[in-house]
Amino acid sequence: MTYTRFYDSRSRQLSEYSHSRSHKKNKGYYRQEDQAAYEYMMREENRKIEERKRKSGNASRAYSMPYRISEEDVARELSKKELTKLINSFGATIDEKDMYTTFYHYHTYLQRRYSKMIIKLQKLCHKLASKRYIPDEDLNQYWMECKKGVSRHLFTLNYYSYKHFFEFAKDAPVEDMARFKTFLADYVRMWKQKIRENNKKWTQVLTKNIKKYKKR
Repeated sequence: MTYTRFYDSRSRQLSEYSHSRSHKKNKGYYRQEDQAAYEYMMREENRKIEERKRKSGNASRAYSMPYRISEEDVARELSKKELTKLINSFGATIDEKDMYTTFYHYHTYLQRRYSKMIIKLQKLCHKLASKRYIPDEDLNQYWMECKKGVSRHLFTLNYYSYKHFFEFAKDAPVEDMARFKTFLADYVRMWKQKIRENNKKWTQVLTKNIKKYKKR
């Protein structure tokens, strides 16, 4: 049986994401851009994590999963309906393994939602630019500003998501299910709020920049 540490799961996610996309038919332009955007975010995130690990000798201990998860436990991505079914399948309490695995699935789901937001922004960028005949070189500058901004925000979201979860789950071989559900509900609500805020912010930035564009 192969195990993966929770801390290293982002690289596994990227591998799984690319693998699943490569086996789907009808790969349109935006499906390919979806994968490219996701890969960029994961590369940036992993680079910054490695940089932090070099600066802090105990970074890996502070933000490592104390419980190893098998590949079989997280072999596929779950839909929203499947997540609801999963969380309702437990009784009054939840053990450590199930709690960490459930959080992993929820986190992966929310990252997919974030990735979809990026694709939506990119479509908007191209749509606005097509009306003003902006050259690709100039358009790319606007898009890269947006892409880097949302990628940095994703890194921050991930960092604090792991941090808060580890603080919640530490020293808890068994957790009250009602308390865990409340934690997850607050966690999902926070992600959705941040996604809405980020989408609104960068929609306004892209619209403003493209509308005031002047040819060089």
